[in-house]
Amino acid sequence: MLLKRLASGLYVPPLLGFSRRRCCCGETPLCSNCLTADPDNIQVILAGIATPLADCAGLNGTYSVPSLAPAQPCAWIDDFTIAFIVYRIRVLVQFFIPTGTHRIIVSITGNTPIRSVSWQRYFGASKIDCAGFSDTDIPFQSASNCAGSSSTCKITAL
Repeated sequence: MLLKRLASGLYVPPLLGFSRRRCCCGETPLCSNCLTADPDNIQVILAGIATPLADCAGLNGTYSVPSLAPAQPCAWIDDFTIAFIVYRIRVLVQFFIPTGTHRIIVSITGNTPIRSVSWQRYFGASKIDCAGFSDTDIPFQSASNCAGSSSTCKITAL
């Protein structure tokens, strides 16, 4: 049996390999995972992120996150700084092969020390209308060094 080498260097049988493929919303013609092309920007509205670290509450706000298409379809990423700490906000639309589901992941991360909050919404086998986001709620997923369990995340295509 041929073993598959993961990026971590671990070898696993092919059926145990984990794989994901980004939705190709920015491609022309559109691939089978998407209904529409990438919007130029995604507006992300975050609320309810709290301490324990002083700058965590500063992450609440409205962000206009630019598309990386066509180089990276269905990915919107932007960097910003709060109190000398660089943060990255990401919006990704993915087709997760092991479960056959489409999902949206919104994350915001910073370093020194590591801070992160993420939100995730599954759409099952349904294709995602990338340009149709309009105050779409993305449920809280996880947080590290910020209190995010009661936070909210809404996205809108711009």
